[in-house]
Amino acid sequence: MEPLHPSDNKSHADSALPVRPGLEPDPARPATSSPASSTPDRLTLLQQAFLLEQLATHGAGGMTGGELNRKIGAPARRELQLSSDVAGKLRNQLKEQGYLATRKNGRKILFELTEAGRTYLTTLERPAANVRARQSGPVDESGITDEVRDAQKAFLLLQLLDADGRRLPKGKANAIPKRLSAALGLKPAIANYRRARLAEQGYIRITLAGKSEEYSLTPDGLDYLVAGATHLQHAEFTFKGRTLNALVAAARELSLERDRAAAPSAPQRRVPTRPELAEAVLAEFQELRRERYSRSGLVPIHEVRQRIAERFGPAAARHDLLDDVIQDLWRQHRLGLEAISDLADASQEQLNDSIQGISGTLFYLEAPREQPVTSEPLPR
Repeated sequence: MEPLHPSDNKSHADSALPVRPGLEPDPARPATSSPASSTPDRLTLLQQAFLLEQLATHGAGGMTGGELNRKIGAPARRELQLSSDVAGKLRNQLKEQGYLATRKNGRKILFELTEAGRTYLTTLERPAANVRARQSGPVDESGITDEVRDAQKAFLLLQLLDADGRRLPKGKANAIPKRLSAALGLKPAIANYRRARLAEQGYIRITLAGKSEEYSLTPDGLDYLVAGATHLQHAEFTFKGRTLNALVAAARELSLERDRAAAPSAPQRRVPTRPELAEAVLAEFQELRRERYSRSGLVPIHEVRQRIAERFGPAAARHDLLDDVIQDLWRQHRLGLEAISDLADASQEQLNDSIQGISGTLFYLEAPREQPVTSEPLPR
């Protein structure tokens, strides 16, 4: 990113909220329009991206304006001209547009990122890495292999499963034995960064505990730990018997789910009409959210696509048909769409079965906050 100066008022080429194909924002809903009354210039957009990303990488729990301002490093203050006063004014503007929300916690007022804000963030140009380093941690992932990255995620989840109440304060969570820290490359900065990614996926929950944080394992995290986690073969660690029992029970439940999925399916039906397909998408979304994603509320699009293919055949799950149906549901405010923040958290096949947008991969479906999903499950 080239340095920006006060005189640089040239508008970014797509400085208004970019529109994904088939996802035109509804002008009646202010939360999906640009947060400024006029087209923001590039500097303002970069400032917005920085402030929204602060909360996106923090995970759940929210932060006060003072805590957020202390995380604005010298590069951001210099390159983005992001003083505490400017940051405060921009946060208030973002709140007015529905991209940020506030809530009281005792005497504190905490800022939180809304779902509209998370979606808006995916459309914005991000500041350069050196500008963002203070808020997300000085993490360089270029030297981390996929094998090690997956092992880091598996260990951090297993660490929480093994803890009392499946939760740990930040200090204890980062007290990783040296031999394991060396084998997994899990210095505190990298562990904190990886937990922020896990929180975005709904695998862990991050809450404020005094001036620090506390991490807890979610049911979705346990499902991932059983179904998709990969450990390094040479890394050795011990855990309690109750942890083994929890893993065995979760694996047994997963095996039953797979047996049900592998049962002989009904004969292939005709390709449903668009209204029928829309109701089927809503029904499968509801069922998956109840079964596996009740805590995070985020249901992967690739899983919905797979179920639609099982029910109606591959033709009904093609991108040129199903993507349009899902986008129609978004426009009608019957479903929400959420982008994935780190492509390394999903396989290439899963990404291919998601929906590709201009500025990111739409990976999850969720219920819009304004209203619940109203469809009833269809008979299978």
